[in-house]
Amino acid sequence: MFSKDFLYWQADGFNWLYMFEDGMIVPSEFEIVDFQGGLYAVTTDIDQKTDKELMKAEVDNFLRENGFERDASHRDLGNIITSPLAREIMGYEQMDYYIPIKVKRKSI
Repeated sequence: MFSKDFLYWQADGFNWLYMFEDGMIVPSEFEIVDFQGGLYAVTTDIDQKTDKELMKAEVDNFLRENGFERDASHRDLGNIITSPLAREIMGYEQMDYYIPIKVKRKSI
């Protein structure tokens, strides 16, 4: 999987996750977290220029139309996907936003 690092927001600020692979030497000051995984909707925008309210509305509309809903039991994640060369050429970085989702249960 590329890329292997993910950003998420927690009450104490931004936190980074890095995907552990067998054989990695993990410094003692880092914690290994068992990440649950799951389904994610992914959207891409220009880093630090995203209209988050508009993005939220568009994602929610997409989910509603396709039988999904947000999964509050998982964290939203983010990832800068732009290489240094692409950033130099474009003048900005792109960010993927990972929104945890689940199949919407039908009302009886």
